[in-house]
Amino acid sequence: MGMEAKVSDEVKHETLAIEGETWRQELRHRIVRMVSLAALPMLISGFYDLTAGRPSWLAVVKFLLYGVILACGFVSKLPYQGRVFGILIGVGGMSLLELYEYGWAGDARSYLILMIFASIFFLEPRAGYFTLGIATLILLGAALGYAEGWLIPLQSPSQSISLLPLLLGVLTFLMIAGVLLFAANALLPRLLSALKQSVDLSRALEGEREKLDARTQALQVANTAFQRRAMYLESSAHISQVLTTLFEVEPLLDQAVGLISRSFNFYHTGIFLMDEAGEWAILRAASSEGGRKMLARGHRLRVGGDSMVGWVTEHRKPRIASDVGRDAVHFVNPDLPATRSEITLPLLVAGHLIGVLDVQSTEEDAFDRDDIRTLQGLASQLAIAINNARRLSDEAALLEAASPFYRIVSRIASTRNLREIYTAILEATLDFSPAYALILRNSTEAPSAVMVVADVQNKQVHYPERLSEPIFHEIYFMGALLDSPLLVDDITSPLEDVTLLQPEMLEQLASYGGFRSIGLIPIRAEVELHGLLFVGYVSQHHFSPTEKQLYRIVSSMGGVALERLELMRSAQAQLARDRWLRGFTERLIQIPDLRTATVEAVQILHDSVSAEGITISLRPLDEISAQMESSAPSPNTLTEEFGDVK
Repeated sequence: MGMEAKVSDEVKHETLAIEGETWRQELRHRIVRMVSLAALPMLISGFYDLTAGRPSWLAVVKFLLYGVILACGFVSKLPYQGRVFGILIGVGGMSLLELYEYGWAGDARSYLILMIFASIFFLEPRAGYFTLGIATLILLGAALGYAEGWLIPLQSPSQSISLLPLLLGVLTFLMIAGVLLFAANALLPRLLSALKQSVDLSRALEGEREKLDARTQALQVANTAFQRRAMYLESSAHISQVLTTLFEVEPLLDQAVGLISRSFNFYHTGIFLMDEAGEWAILRAASSEGGRKMLARGHRLRVGGDSMVGWVTEHRKPRIASDVGRDAVHFVNPDLPATRSEITLPLLVAGHLIGVLDVQSTEEDAFDRDDIRTLQGLASQLAIAINNARRLSDEAALLEAASPFYRIVSRIASTRNLREIYTAILEATLDFSPAYALILRNSTEAPSAVMVVADVQNKQVHYPERLSEPIFHEIYFMGALLDSPLLVDDITSPLEDVTLLQPEMLEQLASYGGFRSIGLIPIRAEVELHGLLFVGYVSQHHFSPTEKQLYRIVSSMGGVALERLELMRSAQAQLARDRWLRGFTERLIQIPDLRTATVEAVQILHDSVSAEGITISLRPLDEISAQMESSAPSPNTLTEEFGDVK
């Protein structure tokens, strides 16, 4: 990784160097054109001299030299070096013409200084020294010619100058040109370097701005995903809360398909339940118009048949058809013509298949991982709710037909919090007048500790929330092994099949409370134990068949009520965490500066968790992107997890 980063930095520096040299060459090209533009007025003047009836070989040469300078600035097909040398030759030729036409008083020395500067800027510093030598030789030659008389200016033919003043003029030119040459060689590289640094800095800032834009966009995408997930969780919590208030199967199914379709904007939601023989999945509820037509016809699909529902009932795993047109298993249904993608999930309770949840959308690839996780959670809660509703319906029918305590037991099903559940359970025992009744439960802070969460004193329910006595600690863990209530009429002579309670434990119960008859009623839902109801009598008590039936119902219904409450609490806690995370993310994406965002994140986390210290370690965005790409799941993994995904 380090070697790759080093190579990347070297490539980046080399690229910047190439870009800097390209920029410098472009700048020189532009200045060449600007210098050549200075020849344009002279070219116009020379053209005027040629056409005004005053042609001479001198005017023709000047016109040609101006044309060369102008052409070198704008003929892009010429190589750069050729264009520069053309300008230098043109300027040098103009200086010679000035010396020939106007003598020492003309503009020849100005042209020579311009030629020196052009060679420095367009070529390199050494070229300036070489040009200075040529200019000095030109002036020395002109000075000797003027002094000896073999070079006579056309405009001042009678001019006579001695050699010494001319040599002093050459020396003055040499001093001025030398000072300007040294100054240019000292300042020009710094100027070009400063301009290059400015360009590099501008490009670096542009790169940082692009990274910031990419980071902001990534945060916005993440925030959108968080918001969508929070919306899903909020909808799931609402659906779960509604489902836990329904205890009849048909209203439960109708509410479920309607809520799922409306909350997630799905085209069709259907619930299939298995028949008693386990051979057919029968449609029992549907949210769409086409689905209701199928209900009226008694629509059903064979287990393992050529349909998504049939595949799921056979394999008991979710299946997704991202494009139903390419899915070989999808059942083409004329009642649902707009379906483009479909997901089916098994409704499982303790490994037993009770039905299938079928969801369809009008969009291709409509189901992403968030949809799948949310729908899987809903399918699990729906399966539990359907199973509980079936059990409650069966128990309610039995109680209504054979028990005078139906209203007391139905009260357990309508409870909304822990105290209501505990109260309903304990009050169901009061009609049998036990001397002692309490509910035991594991402590949430110390799983090995057993708490007395509710008991009956003077026929009033209390909530002591205290640690149990050692004897009840042992009773709780013995009762946790029970699948059904254990009722002992006489602990001094228990039946032979009561092997769970050891003689020493029975003796401790007799000595602790003088108990003669006891009952251990596990409060459980399926395999999950939520508490233990203990009832004790100081005199021998005969547990009647009605009483035994009541305790069995209290055991199962109390467990269902406590499990339902825990599911609601878990969903609400998850929703609260996601709301906090969404607010946390929204605050951070509004801060464009990374340092300020980091400080703000540390402060929010410190205030939220009351930590003594928080450390944040940042990694380059390229490294995170590479890690995310390397850790992305393959299509095979998705197929193993959700079945055949198209």
